[in-house]
Amino acid sequence: MQLLELPPKKEREKAINRDVFLPPFEAGIFIMNFGSTHRLLFNKYMVLPEHVLVVTTESEPQYAELSEGDFYYGFLTLSAINGLCFYNSDRTAGSSQLHKHLQVVSLNSLKTQILEALDEAAGEAKPAVEGYFQDSAVEIPQFEGYKVACVRLRAFDPNSNLKKQAQYLKQVYHSLKARLDADGQEKSFNLLFTKDWMLVALRKQENLFGASFNALSVAGSLLAKDS
Repeated sequence: MQLLELPPKKEREKAINRDVFLPPFEAGIFIMNFGSTHRLLFNKYMVLPEHVLVVTTESEPQYAELSEGDFYYGFLTLSAINGLCFYNSDRTAGSSQLHKHLQVVSLNSLKTQILEALDEAAGEAKPAVEGYFQDSAVEIPQFEGYKVACVRLRAFDPNSNLKKQAQYLKQVYHSLKARLDADGQEKSFNLLFTKDWMLVALRKQENLFGASFNALSVAGSLLAKDS
């Protein structure tokens, strides 16, 4: 398990009191606009190098249904830095901001046994073609007893249409949620995906023993206040 340090509580609470994903931005936070619907920001409280945020230009609630654009720019960003894209559906799933956003971290900085096991299992599975297929399932022992569904993704050709890839990712996402009976907004969940696999994990509480758990904890990294 990889331990990561949270910023001071006062700084976290101050950030929650306003929508920090809308301008004006603090110096060094804004990276670029993604068309008219999304923008790319640095995470002020990054827990790993190359920790960035894909946020909607307009203020949408975090629990709102993920769009094709969310997957388009999430996948574009993770492809650029060989990253892991993740999403916390609400407070229970570990989200500290109510403005809809996905996060991307570099896999070069995130080394865990769970990620290694996922990569290995995905390499042995068949890619999901339409919806959820049993032979596309990625299963590892660390997830036994938890409500988790994961599949291998088809390989993406950089010369192909990224819009079609985004449509495919959204389809797989809905299939995994359906597999877990998590289509309603009342279900809290974490979404994680790389260029090779996608995973959805259901959540029932945000913290345990004072430690906060978001999607990175599903990947084997625990956010802790101290040692």
